[in-house]
Amino acid sequence: MRVQLSGIHVRRNGLNILRDLNLETYENEYVVLLGNNGSGKTTTLRTIAGLQPTESGMIHFNGTAIDHLPPRRRSISMIFQDDTLYPHLKIGSALRDSLPPQLSSSEKSQQLLEISGQLKIAQLLDRYPDQLSGGEKRRTAIGLAMAKNADVRLLDEPLSSLDATLRPFLLHEIQQWHQAAGGTTIHVTHDAEEAMQVADRIAILSDGRIVQFDTPTKIHQQPSHLDAALLIGNPIMNLFDDGQTSNHDHHRIELPNDLSQVLKSRQQGSKAPCIIGIRPQHLSIELFQQAADTQSSEALILTATLGQIWNSGTDFHATLVWKENILRLTIKPEETQQVERLYSTQPGQLITLRAASHDVHLFDANSGERLND
Repeated sequence: MRVQLSGIHVRRNGLNILRDLNLETYENEYVVLLGNNGSGKTTTLRTIAGLQPTESGMIHFNGTAIDHLPPRRRSISMIFQDDTLYPHLKIGSALRDSLPPQLSSSEKSQQLLEISGQLKIAQLLDRYPDQLSGGEKRRTAIGLAMAKNADVRLLDEPLSSLDATLRPFLLHEIQQWHQAAGGTTIHVTHDAEEAMQVADRIAILSDGRIVQFDTPTKIHQQPSHLDAALLIGNPIMNLFDDGQTSNHDHHRIELPNDLSQVLKSRQQGSKAPCIIGIRPQHLSIELFQQAADTQSSEALILTATLGQIWNSGTDFHATLVWKENILRLTIKPEETQQVERLYSTQPGQLITLRAASHDVHLFDANSGERLND
């Protein structure tokens, strides 16, 4: 099943919620919609489901327009952010009623056993929703969606309000559900790690439009928009504005030639300022005596003040003070020379760092669009 949204525009209370949104999935694809609160993620799901009217645009399933169809005829199942269970039905009855009507009684009983066993809710079938914990309600909501056996699955924050021990289990079950059922899954979250774990592709939403739709690896390595750069990656990307590139008080930055030319041409053309981005793991420590006077045409050189150092158990981390900015540095344990250089520098001392030109990102400060290849 392929889902296509073309030119979707949604207004609510006079505000543009979705603005010319375009999205097309591949066959049997797991897509995650990732964005900050208010970016339009839930509205996109509700639009696909037929619960949210649109101002303009078209929705197609496998090339067939479904805009005119009511939600019950769209072959979708949806998990809402707030669990929507039937308060007057026991869990077993609700699950049975959600199964396709064409199944025989014995087939329904078999599927009921399979779903309840898979989600570990078999012991809950004789209970009402108000007798369930939050995690039990969420597993039941997922079970109701599974029972419908729809071609398109719409998951709105399916792991929200769950404790850390339950989240990996349910995420695994959702992935297994997608693989077994086929069709398309569209999963909304604000958790980038969750998105990176399950998605074939991630659609980054910002202010009602998709600013990047690509694989997790491509978005991490080459974000095409500032919002994508900030949403993907932990710790988040270090950012500088080009007005801070002048050197003073021993805090200095030297840009590689190719990026320096981009900044100069934009400044001369009175274009919008730039934002410079570097991921914490792409900074490497240079020996200060060697790097202080180094001019490199292929790397960015940064001198800052070392702040706090700590070991997270998996990586070594440090904060850096650069003018008014607090930056982050991340070093893998196997990078022994880098770890030694980090711990040979005392907090409060100057430290010099390098980043390869291809690991430096430039964005338009107004539009957020990427400027370098």
